[in-house]
Amino acid sequence: MKRLRKGDSRAMKETYDRYVGGLTSLCSRYVADAEDVKDILQECFVKIFGSIDSFEYLGEGSLNAWMSRIVVNRAISFVRNY
Repeated sequence: MKRLRKGDSRAMKETYDRYVGGLTSLCSRYVADAEDVKDILQECFVKIFGSIDSFEYLGEGSLNAWMSRIVVNRAISFVRNY
């Protein structure tokens, strides 16, 4: 977490690699088109890494829950505006 907050690109890649599969599956529950899912996830990771300072660690799984909420909110917004 400290490395992410410092903007460490290796930490960002590790975080991306660890969570992208699950977040892709989650987003795909709302959005059917694979290209749209990729676009949404790209936007979400930009937001995640840009607002990591606002994340509050509450225990194991809290980062995944926080990122999942961002993805779900963006996917719902996409579906509403589509």
